Amino acid sequence: MAITTATAMSIGAAVAVAASATATAMQIRSANTAHRQQRANAEAQEAQERHNAKLESMAAEDAERTARENARRKREADEAFRASQRALLGKSGLALSEGSPLAVLGATAADQERTAMDVMREGYLAQQQHITAAEMHRYRAGVARASAPSGGSLLTQQIGLGAAGVGQAMSAAQTGARIGSNFGK
Repeated sequence: MAITTATAMSIGAAVAVAASATATAMQIRSANTAHRQQRANAEAQEAQERHNAKLESMAAEDAERTARENARRKREADEAFRASQRALLGKSGLALSEGSPLAVLGATAADQERTAMDVMREGYLAQQQHITAAEMHRYRAGVARASAPSGGSLLTQQIGLGAAGVGQAMSAAQTGARIGSNFGK
């Protein structure tokens, strides 16, 4: 039984179309896998950045709370010091309502309050650093979310691969037809 030129052309074209369709299907599957992995990576990055932002926000609250507590303790210790200072000055018989003893008490109180305010300022600066870091992590989380591939981009990619596959199949069919036509000669 002899194979006719038409039969050979048909077989060649069918083989070429099948090979091209298989290659296109493999490309689409590979694109789907890559798409899912990119999305998973972006979602993991976003979750990590949001977690980091939450930790920085908690650290900011802690810095502010610690500064307030340290300033409160400093003021309590300073008040105790000033009370003993007043007691010693009173014991010496000096009048506390005027003159040098009053100036000493006032200067001591002012210096101590400046120190307590420095403690608060340092706490505020630490708090602001944590707030800034938290804002940066939230920004990075948004960037990660925005960089995640969308379903539309995958569909567009699949349509492109499908069109390319059809083009490859047509080209392969034409090549198969040429081979088949040469087979019968």
